[in-house]
Amino acid sequence: MSIYSHTFAIVGINVRIDCDSLSLYDTLVKNFACRATVSKSFALQYYAKSLDTVVGFALSRRDSDFHSTARDVGHLIYLLESDLVVQLQLLRADLLFLHSAVISDGRLAYLLTGPSGAGKSTICWGLLHHDFHYLSDELAPISLEQPSVSPYSHALCLKSSPPAAYPAPDQAIVTRRGIHIPLPAMPTPPSGSDLPIGSIFFVEHQERNKRASAEQVGHAEAATRLYPNILNALAHNNDGLDAALQLTRDVECYRLDTADLADTCELVVSIVANHSSTLRR
Repeated sequence: MSIYSHTFAIVGINVRIDCDSLSLYDTLVKNFACRATVSKSFALQYYAKSLDTVVGFALSRRDSDFHSTARDVGHLIYLLESDLVVQLQLLRADLLFLHSAVISDGRLAYLLTGPSGAGKSTICWGLLHHDFHYLSDELAPISLEQPSVSPYSHALCLKSSPPAAYPAPDQAIVTRRGIHIPLPAMPTPPSGSDLPIGSIFFVEHQERNKRASAEQVGHAEAATRLYPNILNALAHNNDGLDAALQLTRDVECYRLDTADLADTCELVVSIVANHSSTLRR
């Protein structure tokens, strides 16, 4: 039986995924178009296997008791990413992992954080059409020393079809879990390097909003809003509270109330432009 292997590196951790079919390999390569590695040593090795049953796939991780089954390819991607994120937190406990989308203007990274369903991925997708660059749509690995954020360059996943002005590309992978947009299909080249943090946006969505709005929030409120979105708080000093205070102390933080996607993107663009002009003075 032929084995097709995809290897890549995330935050310095080498990952290998072995597949038993070329079609499954092609799908996972599109989803994990991360920084390639030629290393022969892998901290994480997964095996994805197609099954001739109602349950479509089996997934396991070498040298562990992790074994699971997936009913379709969307579920398989979800299981793989879920375990991968946990393992990255264990292997890189020095980093702070934040539930956040991340885009950049080429110099600085801008975080879009908030609860699931707030629209972070959709705003991220929209901003890529306004000359921003993609780092992540859900996970921000942050070094507290600089501080800076590293790319988590998997396919951007939209839960539903975006507005007509921001269409999903033909190369998107459509599953029951959403629309997965591979890196090569993005309107701007993704960012491949660590970047310092420019601003943090706390995304909120209210159906009644007719226009997007943003309000700068103070240090204490920003830290309070950030803290629930830290995934590995217990791995850091004072259960992560010190990290939340540190990250929000030196950057501008905004509460972003979203509305129409184009309106929301234009507002973010104007805030970032003002921030950039202030830094150049």
